[in-house]
Amino acid sequence: YFADMSPEKMDRKLLQLAGETGIQLSGVETGETKEMDTAGYVYTPLTLEFVCTDREQAAGFVEKINQEGAGAYYTAEYNAAVKSLQLEKDETAMKGTMEVVYCHDQ
Repeated sequence: YFADMSPEKMDRKLLQLAGETGIQLSGVETGETKEMDTAGYVYTPLTLEFVCTDREQAAGFVEKINQEGAGAYYTAEYNAAVKSLQLEKDETAMKGTMEVVYCHDQ
C-alpha cells in the first residue's frame, strides 16, 4: 500500500528500481485505476516493457518490485505484485513485458 502514490510517482519508482538492477525500461503504460474492497483505496495496473541481459537480471527486477511489498495488491484477480512476466531473446538481449499492480490512496 502506498500513501499519496500517483501513477506518475509509480512510474518514477519503477524507473528507479529498474536502474538499481540494470534494467532498461522502454515503455510504461498505466492502466485504469479501480476501487478496492476497502473504502478509500484503489489499485492501478502498469504494463512495463524493458530490455535486460538475461533471466537473472529480470528476476532481480521482479524481486526489487516485490520487496516494495506493501504496495502489492493481493486478490483472486491479482495474486502478486508482479502479475505476469514474459521474456523473449533477440539477437543482442532479452526483451520483456511485465504487468505490475500497485495499491494506493484514492
